[in-house]
Amino acid sequence: MSLNNTIARLSLAVGAAAVLTACSSQTVYYEVSEPSSGNTFYTTKIDRPKNDSYLLFDNAQTGAEVRLTQFQLRTITQEEFEAATKPAPAAATAAEADADSDG
Repeated sequence: MSLNNTIARLSLAVGAAAVLTACSSQTVYYEVSEPSSGNTFYTTKIDRPKNDSYLLFDNAQTGAEVRLTQFQLRTITQEEFEAATKPAPAAATAAEADADSDG
């Protein structure tokens, strides 16, 4: 095997490893619904035990850990996730509070 072939194979292996690493590190966005309460949660990481008895995740809106035994799980786009988890603007929240105190 010549030095050029060795370098070419090594370059190919390094390139393939880089592509695999890039693909495996992509974030997956989830919408988790609880049918009994109608609550909807958003997260980027879920944990499930081997027996699938519950779903465990951190709620992206509050940071609280949530454990559900009945749920519906759906992958969503980054745009949907960001729109759903974007905090309400402070000015709008203050205006709503003023309107509530006036009435």
